[in-house]
Amino acid sequence: MQATCKSSEVIISKAENEEEKMMIYHQRYQITVEEMLQNQKWANHQEKFIKDDLDDSSDIYYAHVDGEIIANMRITWGALKLPDNAEYVYGVSKFSRYLLEEICFTNRLMVVKEWRNSMVLGMLLKYAFKNAVVRGIRLDLTFCTPGLVGLYESLGYRKFKENVIFPDIGFRVPLAFLTRDINYLNKIKSPFLRTAKSLTVENDSGNWFKETFHYVAEMESDFILSNRILKAINLFDGFNDGELQKIVDSSSFLKIESRQTIIREGDASNDLFVVLEGQAELILKSGNQRPVVEMLSVGDVFGELSFLISVRSPLEVRTLTPIKVLVVDKSILQKGIKRFPYIGVKLMHNLSKIICQRQFQQIGSLSLCFERGI
Repeated sequence: MQATCKSSEVIISKAENEEEKMMIYHQRYQITVEEMLQNQKWANHQEKFIKDDLDDSSDIYYAHVDGEIIANMRITWGALKLPDNAEYVYGVSKFSRYLLEEICFTNRLMVVKEWRNSMVLGMLLKYAFKNAVVRGIRLDLTFCTPGLVGLYESLGYRKFKENVIFPDIGFRVPLAFLTRDINYLNKIKSPFLRTAKSLTVENDSGNWFKETFHYVAEMESDFILSNRILKAINLFDGFNDGELQKIVDSSSFLKIESRQTIIREGDASNDLFVVLEGQAELILKSGNQRPVVEMLSVGDVFGELSFLISVRSPLEVRTLTPIKVLVVDKSILQKGIKRFPYIGVKLMHNLSKIICQRQFQQIGSLSLCFERGI
């Protein structure tokens, strides 16, 4: 019997048969490949669907309205199958305190464009979370794009290791969720708190988490540092404290190690990056010509082309030193702009000035090259 969760007209269900699953596999392709322009290792471009080697060992949940699927996600149970790259992506050996039966991997989460600013995502995640806790899961591991880190952290996920780069989809941030750490969920006011308290038989203290993953402790001062620096950044010129706080609340903060490629040429991304600390280089290749390199430092932005017009990145961005960045996700910003349109006007105005200045500088560099006969 199919388990469902209803709210108004939206129904959350578990995919039980191949027909349901195939509809979801096709939706994966439509959203990630056709809309978001992502490279996907497991994509079947001829039949336009995505199914990978974890699907048969996972549970797939989806939200639907009047028979139309509007969101879906997958949970892979550690007791059944571990992802091939589990150590590289999640560092699973550091979670040896948990049995495989107590670990799951959440991934393939997506929502159709028309429903991205609705409550559907929260409904789907709560439904999956409840099923995982009932099953005895104590640790959920996942990864996401840089711009969605803030959203996941508001739910209860935590950064715990260095970032990773997938050959197909590029730069991603690993995250961990301790389902029984009631104190932490209460501290951050997680929307999962009530469900966790009603289903959890014992509190799993997160103290060991900080002791094991020093990365977490190092990130705690980022908010204070970033909030101070943002006031001097051109992208936020003319913002008052209240408007700046709204940007901070809807953004993500990341620390990225040196010599990491954040954006590769051809990558698809909806994220806008602002450098808060450190240096990176922007490389724009032109045929067989020598790459044109622009140095990025505090206050500079990158990723603006893909952020604005949804195209594959024509350039590459690599870190030269450890850096800290603020990341704005396009869909989250659009949701905020609907509530506070004046913030969107200021942000886009400032971003347009930055793009014009960068274009002017590049024209100046080309003129100098022509003068020197380069």
